[in-house]
Amino acid sequence: MREIMTIRGIVLIGCISFLLACSEQSQTSNQETQSAPDTSQAALPVTAIEITTQKIEEQSTIPGRVEAFNSAEIRPQVSGIIEGLFFSQGSFVEKGKQLYQIDPSVFEAELQSAQAQLQNAQAELKVSQARESRLKSLVATQVVSEQEYEDAQAASEKARANVALAEAAVQSAELNLDYTKMYAPISGYIGPSSVTQGALVTAQQNEALAVIQQLDPVYVDLTLSVSHIEQVKTFAAVQSKQKQASTDSSEATSSSGPSVQLFLAENDIPYSETGELIATDLTVDEATGSVKLRSIFPNSDGELIPGMYVKARIEQLNQEPSILVPQKAVSIEPDGSKTLWIVDNNNMAQKRSIQANDSFKNNWIVSEGLKEGDIVIIEGLMKLRPETKVNVSFSQEETATSKAPQNEKEDK
Repeated sequence: MREIMTIRGIVLIGCISFLLACSEQSQTSNQETQSAPDTSQAALPVTAIEITTQKIEEQSTIPGRVEAFNSAEIRPQVSGIIEGLFFSQGSFVEKGKQLYQIDPSVFEAELQSAQAQLQNAQAELKVSQARESRLKSLVATQVVSEQEYEDAQAASEKARANVALAEAAVQSAELNLDYTKMYAPISGYIGPSSVTQGALVTAQQNEALAVIQQLDPVYVDLTLSVSHIEQVKTFAAVQSKQKQASTDSSEATSSSGPSVQLFLAENDIPYSETGELIATDLTVDEATGSVKLRSIFPNSDGELIPGMYVKARIEQLNQEPSILVPQKAVSIEPDGSKTLWIVDNNNMAQKRSIQANDSFKNNWIVSEGLKEGDIVIIEGLMKLRPETKVNVSFSQEETATSKAPQNEKEDK
């Protein structure tokens, strides 16, 4: 009986040990199954764009001052008393219109004196020429000496010189008499007169009697920061080549510079006419660190007045092709660096660092880190990890690589 009980105990212990071993093997198998990678995991859906390069046509708003297209200061060329003014101050005057009259009596007298001296010189010349003619016939018969004849010739030459001097004196007196009448050298608007009737003026005085300004068209001189000097040099070079090509061409061709939009007063009211950039000054102003650009604008309504402060938006020359990415696709790291996610050839997401210091609307301008043809993820970024498999769909919206609107920024 004891032997039978012993055998039953051994069998029971063996069964329990077997069951325990099977349970441990099952747990180990479950743990291995849980730790093994799931190779059948689905790819993450993301939205991306393909990078292409493009030229950005940028516009800048910069300050400027209106300048007269042509300006003439009226100054007397002879001294005298102002007898009359023949214009309305602030009005438009045509070229050639008489503006002032200086008392001419002194200059009329000087002209009469010069004319009398000319008549006297002409009479003396006539006498000397007659004497020279007589002696010429007598010297051949030796009635008079050679010396007397030579003296007569010299007297005739001196008389001719005196006539020339008298004629020059008459011309000078006539000019001085003409200078008593002052005319408008150009057409334009004449400002206030600095003198009135009866005032004494002197020749070539410092103070102008009045100023005439031609105001259609007008210049607008723009002040551009020296940081844009490369664009200025590029424009100057292009403009020079255009002018040279126009000169060398058998047919005259006109070349236009970049267009300029003007804004008036403090309210930035757009000016109705578009101007043109025509010249650059490549000398940097040491006080302001800027260069001057000159543009020209029609001004038929006289809305632009010399000295007026304006702002201008100038169409820049095309820049080098640039790579743009939407700002929402770029992450700024704690150290200030910028990163984004791209899709490699195996449809895996990869993180990449880029250099992008300038912006264009809602895009970054990338200088390093991207090239044309790269696929950049712009949506679905939250779950991305390196080597994450992705399912890419391309954005149907207008992105940075398509036609982007022109940038507006103010150059201080």
